[in-house]
Amino acid sequence: MANIVWYPGHMKKGLDQIMEKVALVDLVIIMLDGRAPFSSINEEFDKLSQNKLKLIVVSKVDLCDRNFLNTQLIELRKCYEHVIPLKVNDPKTKKKLTDEIDMIAEAKRVRDKSRGMKTQPIKTMVLGIPNVGKSSLINRLVSKKIAPVANIPAYTRGNKWVRINDNIHLLDTPGILPTSFSEERVGINLALIGSIRESILPNYDLCVYLIDYLKQYYPSSLKERFGIESITTYTDVINQICLNRHLVTKSNEPDIARAESLLLKEFKDGLLGKISLER
Repeated sequence: MANIVWYPGHMKKGLDQIMEKVALVDLVIIMLDGRAPFSSINEEFDKLSQNKLKLIVVSKVDLCDRNFLNTQLIELRKCYEHVIPLKVNDPKTKKKLTDEIDMIAEAKRVRDKSRGMKTQPIKTMVLGIPNVGKSSLINRLVSKKIAPVANIPAYTRGNKWVRINDNIHLLDTPGILPTSFSEERVGINLALIGSIRESILPNYDLCVYLIDYLKQYYPSSLKERFGIESITTYTDVINQICLNRHLVTKSNEPDIARAESLLLKEFKDGLLGKISLER
């Protein structure tokens, strides 16, 4: 497996901008992907927000194995005081999140009032690695499409203030990856959930890892999606996908590249079932 190195210049610039803006906010919201919450932690966010109120939002919970998510939430709450799971596209998300923000910020409002200060909107900042759903969440909070959304990493760039309601103002930020990964597995997980561009790590490597992982922990997923009765080797699985989806080259050979891309896309889109990459 090749080493994963991807930290484009705009991410360094984005992190610098976040460091400049963090002094303006009362609360930092850090978003994690429920399929790989620990892999999607960027320790830089903890460092720059260490003196701020903090809320961890675990997103995409509709795509992950809830049995493992519940265990991971327990572990996350050992590290962070406030952790909530969210299905970003759920109509109840806005109330759930704003209620949580109001609860966390209540102590600040009481303190400001005791000092004779006029109540001000709580200023929040949303942080996360690429493709964890920050823009989708903001669009849900404002009940309209205001932030661009795409299921690809590094789509949002720059910082933008958004008014959620009279009590909460929010600053959107671009997705920022760690400069390095503590384990190779972390980089692979991030590539599989779409936080790292597909061109950085060969599809072959990702498919070999994913097929082996599914064989061990979710053996029925490929059968239900692609009609593959048993998961054997990478070659057998990819050839079966080619056969069942009629993927052939101009020379009528199995189109391995298209099959690999299809497998990775359908996993990323949640079409292989509810799967967690961490256990």
